[in-house]
Amino acid sequence: MRVVQCEIPDSELAEALLEEQLRKFGKNTWLESRQEQMQNKQIVAEGTVSALGEWVCTQYFITVVCSGSGDQTTCSITDIRCINYELEYEGPGGGGDGGGDGGPSDDPGECDPQGTQPCYDGPGGSIPPPPEPDPCDGSYPPAWCSNKCETGNDIVDNIGMQETFEYLYNKSNFNLPIDQRSEQGGWIIQDPISNDFGFSEFPEEWPRSPCGIDPPGNFLDYLPPNVIGFVHTHPFFEGEDTTDPDVCGVGGSTSYESGTNLDDVNFLALIANHLSDYSVKGFVIDGDNIVTVTPWADINLYNRCGY
Repeated sequence: MRVVQCEIPDSELAEALLEEQLRKFGKNTWLESRQEQMQNKQIVAEGTVSALGEWVCTQYFITVVCSGSGDQTTCSITDIRCINYELEYEGPGGGGDGGGDGGPSDDPGECDPQGTQPCYDGPGGSIPPPPEPDPCDGSYPPAWCSNKCETGNDIVDNIGMQETFEYLYNKSNFNLPIDQRSEQGGWIIQDPISNDFGFSEFPEEWPRSPCGIDPPGNFLDYLPPNVIGFVHTHPFFEGEDTTDPDVCGVGGSTSYESGTNLDDVNFLALIANHLSDYSVKGFVIDGDNIVTVTPWADINLYNRCGY
């Protein structure tokens, strides 16, 4: 059995039983991540003046790495990050007349006079910030902070995918001469239980060039579980001349245009046939636009956002 998925009650006993089983397989990534989350919650709880509630992660972004092929394929989760939090209240709220319904009152929060507790400006006493800092508040915020995608496409608009687009864009070396750039890409995955999106990069050993990625003939053996599509870059800007220098051969153009090509559609069709799932989609990102394509070559184009 390669993949096991389950839903468990939110209780220490249920987690202990799951941990006992997972340790038999030496898979500690999830356990360590869960322990870190619980530690963060504890730190936040200790930093509050009144127990108004706790931040609960409502959406994760999961990064998976796979190696090998066929029956020898192994996949492991290398990163689990929360990309959306919600503050959940338990019991009566603290302070003011508006806290009786379990939520915060309208009274402003107060700082601890002795300075032993952090000060928050939320209503109804001290409300802690989410356990993880918002990267958009940092000194060097990601590109998607000022150019978030709001296209109506669930995958394109997902914050984790916007981060992935930016990662692939930077790795493609768009800032270098075109003969020094290279296509980059990977699989888009989605947990069937939580519906959280994730990303699994194409293996590094797949050859890359400015005008293509060359997967092996058995590339379908590299598919991680729960694939719903793939994304890759065309490392050019509209109007660029890919024939000087000649980086695309017969596929070159004196004026590049955003879009897709027959190779991309065929690649997607092979995936759809292999999975017997024709809702899978391909995504192409370049210097100007984001393009989506279906196995039937239906195309949508969005102005660049998120990277």
